[in-house]
Amino acid sequence: METKLKVSCWCCERCVASLRQRHRQSGDSQDVFLPISSVKETNDGESNNAGDAEVDSSKPKCPISFRSDLLGKDSCTNIGSGADGRSCSGTFDESYDVSPFDHLYQILNYHPKYITVFLDVHNFLMRGIGPIPYDQRCYIGIMAAARHHCLYLVKSLSVSFLACGGDERWLGGLEHVPQKIRNLCEVNRILAHRPWLLSKNHIQNLNRGVDTWSISELTHALVLMAHFHSLSSFVFACGIAIDAGQKRVHCHSSSSSSSDPGSFDNSGSVSEDSDVEIDRLLERMKILSAESENDVSQEELRKRFDKIENQATKLTMRKKQIKNRDLLPFVEDPEFMFVDFASRDPDLGITPFDVREFAWEDSGSGFMNWVNWDMTSLLDVKFTVTQEMTYYKMGHKPNVDTFAFRRAIWNYIHCLLGMFHDDYNYEEIDHLLEKNLRWYIKAATCTPETIAYRNYCSFMKEFLDSEKVHINIMVLEARLQAELLYSLRAISRHMT
Repeated sequence: METKLKVSCWCCERCVASLRQRHRQSGDSQDVFLPISSVKETNDGESNNAGDAEVDSSKPKCPISFRSDLLGKDSCTNIGSGADGRSCSGTFDESYDVSPFDHLYQILNYHPKYITVFLDVHNFLMRGIGPIPYDQRCYIGIMAAARHHCLYLVKSLSVSFLACGGDERWLGGLEHVPQKIRNLCEVNRILAHRPWLLSKNHIQNLNRGVDTWSISELTHALVLMAHFHSLSSFVFACGIAIDAGQKRVHCHSSSSSSSDPGSFDNSGSVSEDSDVEIDRLLERMKILSAESENDVSQEELRKRFDKIENQATKLTMRKKQIKNRDLLPFVEDPEFMFVDFASRDPDLGITPFDVREFAWEDSGSGFMNWVNWDMTSLLDVKFTVTQEMTYYKMGHKPNVDTFAFRRAIWNYIHCLLGMFHDDYNYEEIDHLLEKNLRWYIKAATCTPETIAYRNYCSFMKEFLDSEKVHINIMVLEARLQAELLYSLRAISRHMT
Protein backbone atom coordinates (compact mmCIF):
# COMPACT_ATOMS: atom_id res chain seq x y z
CA MET A 1 0.00 0.00 0.00
CA GLU A 2 1.39 3.37 -0.98
CA THR A 3 2.14 6.15 1.45
CA LYS A 4 1.25 9.39 -0.28
CA LEU A 5 2.58 12.75 0.84
CA LYS A 6 -0.29 15.17 1.36
CA VAL A 7 0.49 18.86 1.45
CA SER A 8 -1.23 22.05 2.48
CA CYS A 9 -0.26 25.71 2.13
CA TRP A 10 -1.45 29.20 2.91
CA CYS A 11 -1.15 30.45 -0.64
CA CYS A 12 -2.72 29.87 -4.03
CA GLU A 13 -3.17 26.45 -5.64
CA ARG A 14 -2.98 25.35 -9.24
CA CYS A 15 -4.30 22.12 -10.70
CA VAL A 16 -1.45 20.02 -12.05
CA ALA A 17 -3.58 17.65 -14.12
CA SER A 18 -2.78 19.48 -17.35
CA LEU A 19 0.93 19.50 -16.52
CA ARG A 20 1.03 15.77 -15.90
CA GLN A 21 -1.02 15.05 -19.02
CA ARG A 22 1.44 17.02 -21.14
CA HIS A 23 4.33 15.16 -19.52
CA ARG A 24 2.78 11.78 -20.33
CA GLN A 25 2.08 12.82 -23.92
CA SER A 26 5.66 13.96 -24.46
CA GLY A 27 7.67 11.38 -26.38
CA ASP A 28 10.99 13.13 -25.80
CA SER A 29 12.18 11.01 -22.91
CA GLN A 30 15.71 12.38 -23.22
CA ASP A 31 14.54 15.91 -22.52
CA VAL A 32 11.75 15.54 -19.98
CA PHE A 33 12.72 15.27 -16.32
CA LEU A 34 10.29 13.45 -14.07
CA PRO A 35 8.71 15.49 -11.28
CA ILE A 36 8.81 14.13 -7.76
CA SER A 37 5.21 12.95 -8.11
CA SER A 38 6.35 10.27 -10.56
CA VAL A 39 8.28 8.52 -7.80
CA LYS A 40 6.13 7.14 -5.01
CA GLU A 41 7.34 5.91 -1.66
CA THR A 42 6.01 2.58 -0.47
CA ASN A 43 5.64 1.42 3.09
CA ASP A 44 8.63 -0.88 2.88
CA GLY A 45 10.91 2.00 1.89
CA GLU A 46 11.25 1.05 -1.76
CA SER A 47 10.65 3.63 -4.48
CA ASN A 48 8.74 2.78 -7.63
CA ASN A 49 8.15 4.77 -10.76
CA ALA A 50 4.54 5.67 -11.45
CA GLY A 51 2.85 6.94 -14.55
CA ASP A 52 3.51 6.14 -18.18
CA ALA A 53 7.09 7.45 -18.34
CA GLU A 54 10.00 5.24 -17.39
CA VAL A 55 13.41 6.15 -16.04
CA ASP A 56 16.48 4.84 -17.81
CA SER A 57 18.39 3.42 -14.87
CA SER A 58 21.63 3.53 -16.83
CA LYS A 59 21.34 7.33 -17.00
CA PRO A 60 20.08 8.51 -13.61
CA LYS A 61 18.28 11.83 -13.81
CA CYS A 62 17.45 13.89 -10.80
CA PRO A 63 13.64 13.99 -10.65
CA ILE A 64 13.59 17.29 -8.83
CA SER A 65 14.70 18.89 -12.06
CA PHE A 66 11.72 20.26 -13.88
CA ARG A 67 11.25 21.62 -17.35
CA SER A 68 9.93 25.16 -17.07
CA ASP A 69 8.02 24.98 -20.36
CA LEU A 70 5.70 22.42 -18.73
CA LEU A 71 4.36 25.28 -16.62
CA GLY A 72 2.63 26.94 -19.54
CA LYS A 73 -0.28 29.34 -19.69
CA ASP A 74 -2.75 26.77 -20.94
CA SER A 75 -3.04 24.93 -17.64
CA CYS A 76 -6.51 23.82 -16.68
CA THR A 77 -6.67 26.27 -13.78
CA ASN A 78 -5.49 29.84 -14.16
CA ILE A 79 -2.99 30.79 -11.51
CA GLY A 80 -3.34 34.14 -9.81
CA SER A 81 -0.40 36.43 -10.52
CA GLY A 82 0.94 39.62 -9.12
CA ALA A 83 -0.27 41.35 -12.26
CA ASP A 84 -3.97 40.81 -11.57
CA GLY A 85 -3.79 39.99 -7.89
CA ARG A 86 -6.35 37.19 -8.05
CA SER A 87 -5.86 33.97 -6.15
CA CYS A 88 -7.48 30.66 -6.90
CA SER A 89 -8.49 27.80 -4.65
CA GLY A 90 -8.06 24.20 -5.63
CA THR A 91 -9.29 20.90 -4.32
CA PHE A 92 -7.58 17.88 -5.82
CA ASP A 93 -9.12 14.48 -6.34
CA GLU A 94 -7.78 11.82 -4.01
CA SER A 95 -6.45 9.88 -7.00
CA TYR A 96 -3.77 12.52 -7.50
CA ASP A 97 -0.55 12.21 -5.56
CA VAL A 98 0.16 15.91 -5.13
CA SER A 99 3.93 16.26 -5.17
CA PRO A 100 5.45 18.68 -2.66
CA PHE A 101 7.67 20.14 -5.37
CA ASP A 102 4.69 20.50 -7.69
CA HIS A 103 3.08 22.46 -4.89
CA LEU A 104 6.09 24.74 -4.57
CA TYR A 105 5.98 25.48 -8.30
CA GLN A 106 2.28 26.29 -8.07
CA ILE A 107 2.97 28.99 -5.49
CA LEU A 108 5.99 30.39 -7.33
CA ASN A 109 3.84 30.62 -10.44
CA TYR A 110 2.16 33.65 -8.92
CA HIS A 111 5.14 35.37 -10.53
CA PRO A 112 5.82 33.80 -13.96
CA LYS A 113 8.94 35.83 -14.69
CA TYR A 114 10.51 34.70 -11.43
CA ILE A 115 9.67 31.01 -11.67
CA THR A 116 11.52 30.79 -14.97
CA VAL A 117 14.81 32.02 -13.52
CA PHE A 118 14.27 30.07 -10.30
CA LEU A 119 13.94 26.83 -12.25
CA ASP A 120 17.00 27.68 -14.35
CA VAL A 121 19.11 27.93 -11.19
CA HIS A 122 17.47 25.02 -9.37
CA ASN A 123 17.80 22.63 -12.32
CA PHE A 124 21.42 23.60 -12.95
CA LEU A 125 22.28 23.11 -9.29
CA MET A 126 20.69 19.69 -9.11
CA ARG A 127 21.56 18.13 -12.48
CA GLY A 128 23.64 20.60 -14.44
CA ILE A 129 27.37 20.41 -15.04
CA GLY A 130 29.17 20.33 -11.73
CA PRO A 131 31.77 18.44 -9.69
CA ILE A 132 29.38 16.82 -7.18
CA PRO A 133 27.43 13.65 -8.13
CA TYR A 134 23.63 13.93 -8.35
CA ASP A 135 22.88 11.79 -5.30
CA GLN A 136 25.32 13.76 -3.13
CA ARG A 137 23.71 17.02 -4.26
CA CYS A 138 20.39 15.73 -2.94
CA TYR A 139 22.00 14.62 0.33
CA ILE A 140 23.64 18.00 0.90
CA GLY A 141 20.20 19.53 0.32
CA ILE A 142 18.75 17.18 2.95
CA MET A 143 21.40 18.28 5.45
CA ALA A 144 20.67 21.94 4.72
CA ALA A 145 16.87 21.65 4.96
CA ALA A 146 17.09 19.61 8.17
CA ARG A 147 18.82 22.51 9.96
CA HIS A 148 15.53 24.41 9.64
CA HIS A 149 13.28 21.42 10.46
CA CYS A 150 11.99 21.49 6.88
CA LEU A 151 10.47 18.02 6.63
CA TYR A 152 8.79 19.07 3.38
CA LEU A 153 12.13 19.39 1.58
CA VAL A 154 13.84 16.57 3.45
CA LYS A 155 11.18 14.05 2.39
CA SER A 156 11.18 15.25 -1.22
CA LEU A 157 14.97 15.22 -1.49
CA SER A 158 15.14 11.76 0.14
CA VAL A 159 12.98 10.38 -2.65
CA SER A 160 15.17 12.15 -5.21
CA PHE A 161 18.32 10.83 -3.54
CA LEU A 162 17.16 7.25 -4.00
CA ALA A 163 15.99 7.91 -7.55
CA CYS A 164 19.49 9.15 -8.37
CA GLY A 165 21.02 5.90 -7.21
CA GLY A 166 21.92 6.99 -3.70
CA ASP A 167 22.80 4.47 -1.01
CA GLU A 168 19.65 3.90 1.08
CA ARG A 169 21.78 3.43 4.19
CA TRP A 170 22.73 7.13 4.05
CA LEU A 171 19.12 8.01 4.88
CA GLY A 172 19.65 6.29 8.23
CA GLY A 173 21.73 9.25 9.38
CA LEU A 174 25.07 11.00 9.17
CA GLU A 175 26.91 8.10 10.79
CA HIS A 176 26.34 6.13 7.57
CA VAL A 177 27.80 8.69 5.15
CA PRO A 178 31.46 9.12 4.11
CA GLN A 179 33.50 11.39 6.36
CA LYS A 180 33.95 13.82 3.49
CA ILE A 181 30.20 14.53 3.43
CA ARG A 182 29.98 14.65 7.20
CA ASN A 183 32.76 17.24 7.32
CA LEU A 184 30.27 19.75 5.84
CA CYS A 185 28.17 19.75 9.02
CA GLU A 186 30.04 22.62 10.68
CA VAL A 187 29.81 25.07 7.77
CA ASN A 188 26.21 23.95 7.22
CA ARG A 189 25.09 24.94 10.71
CA ILE A 190 27.08 28.18 10.65
CA LEU A 191 25.63 29.26 7.30
CA ALA A 192 22.12 28.32 8.40
CA HIS A 193 22.10 30.19 11.71
CA ARG A 194 25.08 32.58 12.05
CA PRO A 195 26.75 33.08 8.67
CA TRP A 196 28.95 35.92 9.95
CA LEU A 197 30.98 33.31 11.86
CA LEU A 198 32.19 31.62 8.65
CA SER A 199 35.91 32.20 8.19
CA LYS A 200 38.78 31.13 6.00
CA ASN A 201 39.74 28.61 8.71
CA HIS A 202 36.55 26.64 8.06
CA ILE A 203 37.38 26.56 4.36
CA GLN A 204 40.97 25.57 5.06
CA ASN A 205 39.82 22.61 7.18
CA LEU A 206 37.73 21.34 4.28
CA ASN A 207 40.29 22.02 1.55
CA ARG A 208 43.34 20.50 3.21
CA GLY A 209 44.17 17.27 4.96
CA VAL A 210 42.21 14.02 4.72
CA ASP A 211 38.84 13.70 2.89
CA THR A 212 39.31 17.12 1.32
CA TRP A 213 37.03 19.15 -0.91
CA SER A 214 38.45 20.89 -3.96
CA ILE A 215 37.59 24.57 -4.35
CA SER A 216 35.14 23.84 -7.18
CA GLU A 217 33.45 21.09 -5.12
CA LEU A 218 33.30 23.31 -2.07
CA THR A 219 31.82 26.20 -4.02
CA HIS A 220 29.13 23.91 -5.41
CA ALA A 221 28.39 22.49 -1.94
CA LEU A 222 28.12 25.93 -0.33
CA VAL A 223 25.75 27.16 -3.04
CA LEU A 224 23.62 24.03 -2.54
CA MET A 225 23.44 24.64 1.21
CA ALA A 226 22.59 28.33 0.76
CA HIS A 227 19.95 27.42 -1.84
CA PHE A 228 18.14 24.99 0.45
CA HIS A 229 18.48 27.15 3.57
CA SER A 230 16.78 30.02 1.76
CA LEU A 231 14.26 27.69 0.11
CA SER A 232 13.35 26.43 3.59
CA SER A 233 12.60 30.04 4.52
CA PHE A 234 10.25 30.32 1.56
CA VAL A 235 8.55 26.99 2.28
CA PHE A 236 7.74 27.88 5.90
CA ALA A 237 6.84 31.49 5.07
CA CYS A 238 4.26 30.30 2.54
CA GLY A 239 3.00 27.62 4.90
CA ILE A 240 3.73 24.63 2.71
CA ALA A 241 3.55 21.51 4.84
CA ILE A 242 3.18 17.78 4.55
CA ASP A 243 -0.12 16.78 6.11
CA ALA A 244 -0.73 13.05 6.21
CA GLY A 245 -4.23 13.52 7.59
CA GLN A 246 -5.61 15.76 4.84
CA LYS A 247 -7.18 14.45 1.66
CA ARG A 248 -7.33 17.86 0.01
CA VAL A 249 -4.92 20.64 -0.78
CA HIS A 250 -6.16 23.88 0.68
CA CYS A 251 -5.48 27.47 -0.26
CA HIS A 252 -5.55 29.89 2.66
CA SER A 253 -6.18 33.44 1.53
CA SER A 254 -4.74 36.21 3.67
CA SER A 255 -8.08 37.98 3.31
CA SER A 256 -10.00 35.09 4.86
CA SER A 257 -11.89 36.14 7.96
CA SER A 258 -11.33 32.78 9.57
CA SER A 259 -8.16 31.89 11.44
CA ASP A 260 -8.83 28.22 10.83
CA PRO A 261 -6.01 26.85 8.62
CA GLY A 262 -8.57 24.59 6.97
CA SER A 263 -10.59 27.42 5.47
CA PHE A 264 -10.01 29.55 2.42
CA ASP A 265 -11.58 32.41 0.52
CA ASN A 266 -12.59 31.55 -3.03
CA SER A 267 -12.37 35.12 -4.21
CA GLY A 268 -8.81 35.72 -3.07
CA SER A 269 -9.59 39.44 -3.17
CA VAL A 270 -9.18 42.19 -0.63
CA SER A 271 -11.97 44.44 0.52
CA GLU A 272 -11.51 47.90 -0.95
CA ASP A 273 -12.58 49.62 2.26
CA SER A 274 -9.80 47.93 4.25
CA ASP A 275 -6.82 49.64 2.65
CA VAL A 276 -6.02 51.93 5.58
CA GLU A 277 -2.64 50.35 6.25
CA ILE A 278 -1.62 50.62 2.60
CA ASP A 279 -2.76 54.26 2.51
CA ARG A 280 -0.46 55.03 5.42
CA LEU A 281 2.44 53.26 3.75
CA LEU A 282 1.88 55.13 0.48
CA GLU A 283 1.82 58.41 2.36
CA ARG A 284 5.14 57.64 4.05
CA MET A 285 6.65 56.64 0.71
CA LYS A 286 5.43 59.91 -0.79
CA ILE A 287 7.04 61.93 2.00
CA LEU A 288 10.36 60.09 1.62
CA SER A 289 10.45 60.62 -2.13
CA ALA A 290 9.76 64.35 -1.67
CA GLU A 291 12.59 64.82 0.80
CA SER A 292 15.86 66.01 -0.68
CA GLU A 293 18.81 63.66 -0.55
CA ASN A 294 21.21 65.33 1.83
CA ASP A 295 24.75 64.10 2.17
CA VAL A 296 25.01 61.86 5.21
CA SER A 297 28.36 60.87 6.63
CA GLN A 298 29.41 57.24 6.77
CA GLU A 299 29.53 57.52 10.52
CA GLU A 300 25.90 58.62 10.66
CA LEU A 301 24.82 55.87 8.23
CA ARG A 302 26.53 53.30 10.45
CA LYS A 303 24.73 54.67 13.51
CA ARG A 304 21.40 54.31 11.73
CA PHE A 305 22.33 50.76 10.74
CA ASP A 306 23.21 49.95 14.36
CA LYS A 307 19.89 51.39 15.51
CA ILE A 308 17.89 49.12 13.19
CA GLU A 309 20.07 46.19 14.20
CA ASN A 310 19.44 46.81 17.90
CA GLN A 311 15.71 47.25 17.31
CA ALA A 312 15.68 43.82 15.69
CA THR A 313 16.92 42.21 18.91
CA LYS A 314 13.68 43.29 20.59
CA LEU A 315 11.69 41.23 18.09
CA THR A 316 12.11 38.04 20.04
CA MET A 317 12.06 34.74 18.19
CA ARG A 318 10.75 31.52 19.67
CA LYS A 319 13.42 28.84 20.14
CA LYS A 320 12.48 25.54 18.56
CA GLN A 321 14.89 22.66 18.95
CA ILE A 322 14.85 19.77 16.51
CA LYS A 323 13.02 16.77 17.97
CA ASN A 324 11.50 15.12 14.91
CA ARG A 325 13.04 11.67 14.49
CA ASP A 326 12.89 12.08 10.70
CA LEU A 327 15.17 15.13 10.95
CA LEU A 328 17.58 14.40 13.81
CA PRO A 329 19.65 11.80 11.91
CA PHE A 330 20.77 14.53 9.47
CA VAL A 331 21.74 17.11 12.10
CA GLU A 332 24.82 17.53 14.24
CA ASP A 333 24.71 19.88 17.23
CA PRO A 334 20.94 20.60 17.16
CA GLU A 335 21.37 23.04 20.07
CA PHE A 336 23.24 25.44 17.75
CA MET A 337 20.60 28.02 16.76
CA PHE A 338 20.19 31.60 15.61
CA VAL A 339 21.35 34.52 17.74
CA ASP A 340 21.00 38.17 16.74
CA PHE A 341 24.00 39.69 15.02
CA ALA A 342 23.87 42.57 17.50
CA SER A 343 24.20 40.01 20.32
CA ARG A 344 27.35 38.41 18.91
CA ASP A 345 30.32 37.79 21.16
CA PRO A 346 32.38 41.03 21.17
CA ASP A 347 35.56 39.07 21.89
CA LEU A 348 35.38 37.55 18.39
CA GLY A 349 36.02 40.97 16.83
CA ILE A 350 33.40 40.47 14.11
CA THR A 351 32.28 43.67 12.40
CA PRO A 352 29.38 44.15 9.97
CA PHE A 353 29.97 42.80 6.47
CA ASP A 354 30.62 45.90 4.33
CA VAL A 355 28.90 45.14 1.03
CA ARG A 356 30.96 47.86 -0.65
CA GLU A 357 34.13 45.82 -0.06
CA PHE A 358 32.70 42.51 -1.28
CA ALA A 359 29.58 43.13 -3.38
CA TRP A 360 27.90 40.42 -5.41
CA GLU A 361 28.05 42.46 -8.62
CA ASP A 362 31.83 42.74 -8.44
CA SER A 363 33.62 40.44 -6.03
CA GLY A 364 31.00 37.69 -5.59
CA SER A 365 30.12 36.97 -9.19
CA GLY A 366 33.69 37.74 -10.26
CA PHE A 367 35.09 35.10 -7.93
CA MET A 368 32.58 32.49 -9.10
CA ASN A 369 33.53 33.23 -12.69
CA TRP A 370 37.17 32.78 -11.73
CA VAL A 371 36.27 29.34 -10.36
CA ASN A 372 34.92 28.72 -13.87
CA TRP A 373 31.37 27.81 -12.94
CA ASP A 374 28.42 28.65 -15.21
CA MET A 375 26.13 29.18 -12.24
CA THR A 376 27.26 32.81 -11.99
CA SER A 377 25.24 34.15 -14.93
CA LEU A 378 22.12 32.27 -13.80
CA LEU A 379 22.36 33.71 -10.29
CA ASP A 380 23.00 37.18 -11.73
CA VAL A 381 19.76 37.02 -13.69
CA LYS A 382 17.77 35.66 -10.74
CA PHE A 383 18.96 38.38 -8.35
CA THR A 384 18.24 41.06 -10.96
CA VAL A 385 14.73 39.76 -11.68
CA THR A 386 13.96 39.60 -7.95
CA GLN A 387 15.15 43.11 -7.20
CA GLU A 388 13.42 44.66 -10.22
CA MET A 389 10.17 42.67 -10.18
CA THR A 390 7.16 44.94 -9.65
CA TYR A 391 3.56 45.25 -10.80
CA TYR A 392 3.22 48.93 -9.80
CA LYS A 393 0.42 48.29 -7.34
CA MET A 394 -0.30 47.59 -3.69
CA GLY A 395 -3.55 45.86 -2.84
CA HIS A 396 -6.14 47.70 -4.91
CA LYS A 397 -3.94 50.77 -5.37
CA PRO A 398 -2.66 51.07 -8.95
CA ASN A 399 0.27 53.08 -10.33
CA VAL A 400 2.45 52.69 -7.25
CA ASP A 401 6.23 52.91 -7.40
CA THR A 402 7.23 50.25 -4.88
CA PHE A 403 11.00 50.61 -5.27
CA ALA A 404 11.60 52.20 -1.83
CA PHE A 405 9.49 49.55 -0.11
CA ARG A 406 11.22 46.68 -1.89
CA ARG A 407 14.67 48.12 -1.21
CA ALA A 408 13.80 48.52 2.49
CA ILE A 409 12.84 44.83 2.71
CA TRP A 410 16.01 43.67 0.92
CA ASN A 411 18.36 45.79 3.02
CA TYR A 412 16.54 44.89 6.25
CA ILE A 413 17.11 41.19 5.52
CA HIS A 414 20.80 41.89 4.95
CA CYS A 415 20.90 43.95 8.15
CA LEU A 416 19.52 40.99 10.13
CA LEU A 417 22.42 38.93 8.76
CA GLY A 418 25.05 41.52 9.64
CA MET A 419 25.47 43.12 6.20
CA PHE A 420 25.87 46.90 5.84
CA HIS A 421 25.13 48.92 2.68
CA ASP A 422 27.03 52.18 2.89
CA ASP A 423 24.80 53.88 0.30
CA TYR A 424 21.50 53.26 2.08
CA ASN A 425 19.69 55.42 4.63
CA TYR A 426 18.47 52.91 7.21
CA GLU A 427 15.96 55.42 8.56
CA GLU A 428 13.76 54.39 5.64
CA ILE A 429 13.25 51.00 7.28
CA ASP A 430 11.78 52.73 10.33
CA HIS A 431 9.36 54.62 8.10
CA LEU A 432 8.33 51.88 5.67
CA LEU A 433 8.32 48.56 7.54
CA GLU A 434 5.80 48.29 10.35
CA LYS A 435 6.53 46.12 13.39
CA ASN A 436 4.48 43.06 12.40
CA LEU A 437 6.11 43.01 8.96
CA ARG A 438 9.58 43.31 10.48
CA TRP A 439 8.87 40.46 12.87
CA TYR A 440 7.63 38.30 10.01
CA ILE A 441 10.67 39.08 7.84
CA LYS A 442 13.02 38.30 10.73
CA ALA A 443 11.26 35.01 11.48
CA ALA A 444 11.22 33.98 7.81
CA THR A 445 14.90 34.86 7.41
CA CYS A 446 16.40 33.63 10.67
CA THR A 447 14.02 31.10 12.28
CA PRO A 448 11.56 30.05 9.56
CA GLU A 449 10.60 26.90 11.47
CA THR A 450 8.79 29.08 14.05
CA ILE A 451 6.36 30.74 11.62
CA ALA A 452 2.68 29.95 12.15
CA TYR A 453 -0.42 30.67 10.08
CA ARG A 454 -1.43 33.54 12.37
CA ASN A 455 1.89 35.26 11.59
CA TYR A 456 1.19 35.04 7.87
CA CYS A 457 -2.22 36.62 8.42
CA SER A 458 -1.14 39.34 10.84
CA PHE A 459 1.22 41.39 8.66
CA MET A 460 0.01 43.78 5.94
CA LYS A 461 -3.53 42.42 6.07
CA GLU A 462 -4.51 44.44 3.00
CA PHE A 463 -1.88 42.73 0.85
CA LEU A 464 -2.98 40.10 -1.66
CA ASP A 465 -1.55 36.60 -1.41
CA SER A 466 0.53 37.25 -4.52
CA GLU A 467 2.10 40.26 -2.79
CA LYS A 468 2.90 38.24 0.32
CA VAL A 469 4.51 35.59 -1.87
CA HIS A 470 6.50 38.41 -3.50
CA ILE A 471 7.84 39.39 -0.07
CA ASN A 472 8.71 35.75 0.63
CA ILE A 473 10.62 35.58 -2.66
CA MET A 474 12.63 38.61 -1.56
CA VAL A 475 13.40 36.86 1.73
CA LEU A 476 14.56 33.80 -0.22
CA GLU A 477 16.83 35.74 -2.57
CA ALA A 478 18.26 38.29 -0.13
CA ARG A 479 19.12 35.52 2.31
CA LEU A 480 20.63 33.44 -0.50
CA GLN A 481 22.80 36.33 -1.64
CA ALA A 482 23.96 37.03 1.92
CA GLU A 483 25.00 33.41 2.52
CA LEU A 484 26.77 33.30 -0.85
CA LEU A 485 28.72 36.47 -0.07
CA TYR A 486 29.85 35.18 3.32
CA SER A 487 30.85 31.86 1.69
CA LEU A 488 32.70 33.35 -1.27
CA ARG A 489 34.52 35.88 0.91
CA ALA A 490 35.74 33.06 3.17
CA ILE A 491 36.95 31.05 0.16
CA SER A 492 38.72 34.04 -1.40
CA ARG A 493 40.48 34.83 1.89
CA HIS A 494 41.58 31.22 2.14
CA MET A 495 43.08 31.40 -1.35
CA THR A 496 44.96 34.68 -0.87
